[in-house]
Amino acid sequence: MKQHSKTVHILYISSFFLMLTAIGLVSAPKVPLYVSQAGGSLVKGEVASEFESLYDEGLPIRSFGMSLWAAVQYSLFKEGKSGVIIGNDDWLFSKEEFFAPEKPAYNLTRNLDTISAVAKFLEQQGVALAIAYVPAKVTIYKDKTARQVPSLFMQSLYDDGLEYLASRSPHVIDLTEPLSQLAQDSLAFFRTDTHWTPAGASLAAKHIAQHVENLELDLPQKEYRTQTLKSESFHGDLTRFLPLSPWFASLMPKPDQLETHATRLFSDDETQDNFDLFGDENVPVVLVGTSYSANPDWNFEGALKQALGCDVMNVAVEGKGPLDPMLSYLQSEDFSEAPPKLIVWEIPVRYLPTTSPAAYMNNGRLNVTQEG
Repeated sequence: MKQHSKTVHILYISSFFLMLTAIGLVSAPKVPLYVSQAGGSLVKGEVASEFESLYDEGLPIRSFGMSLWAAVQYSLFKEGKSGVIIGNDDWLFSKEEFFAPEKPAYNLTRNLDTISAVAKFLEQQGVALAIAYVPAKVTIYKDKTARQVPSLFMQSLYDDGLEYLASRSPHVIDLTEPLSQLAQDSLAFFRTDTHWTPAGASLAAKHIAQHVENLELDLPQKEYRTQTLKSESFHGDLTRFLPLSPWFASLMPKPDQLETHATRLFSDDETQDNFDLFGDENVPVVLVGTSYSANPDWNFEGALKQALGCDVMNVAVEGKGPLDPMLSYLQSEDFSEAPPKLIVWEIPVRYLPTTSPAAYMNNGRLNVTQEG
């Protein structure tokens, strides 16, 4: 093992110097042109400073050099830029699923307390809450992670969070089992993306609907139908940590296949618009969450409409985590003037140890304080 580590270290250094040599050879003919453009005093260092600025802004070899080093890292060492973990068979994983951020225990406690406070607040308001607890991609696809193993903290995170939430809210829906079963025959998560597939989102929606049946909410029933629009290739969000294009695009992992869907309200009257236009009717279900819910490509909102058989208002937001959108919605006029019968709150486990806004109760109002 020690000898293997030493060999890899030597290869890493050798590759780096070979790359520098290649860049130097390609750059050399362009240096006089950039120096002449720079002008200034050589003695005072003005030429060097301006040359560096010109190099950063416009020298094509800079882009080539970055791509070349990315190609070396990816091809020889199965590494990408910080943020991605390279697995087997073109599988990519977010580093967030393997390593905890700073102050993970503190953040975890604060975030779980916030979720608990929200659950208590909604109970007081007479609004049912179903928490869709989404496992990490690495939990579903352990066999695709090569030799990389999540830290002990991250390994225990899902069960710790589930135990805490279940003790404070009876309607926490563990999605690990259905997504794991789906992964045996199909894709629950994309290979090159952090998110679930439309198939994963659809199965999660059906599992949530089965749980909601036990709540006996008497939701107004309507019939929704989903159709496949098209299938297309795409490189997932994790490929941005592999800056191989355009020079070494052929080394990129093979793209994922995305089937896009549309879910519409079904009507026997073909003259009516099939979309959800209910006028002033209150929407009985609200979906809150992250990009797993907000991004229409996964069609989680549509899958929920079809599985629940009722209209769903989607207030999920991309890039804000699960807590911020919920706290914003609960303080909005939409909630105060027309609270729903049910809120489905999609919470990916990997957000729990991250820095997030925190809420507390004060005279019946939900207040938000921002982390410093």
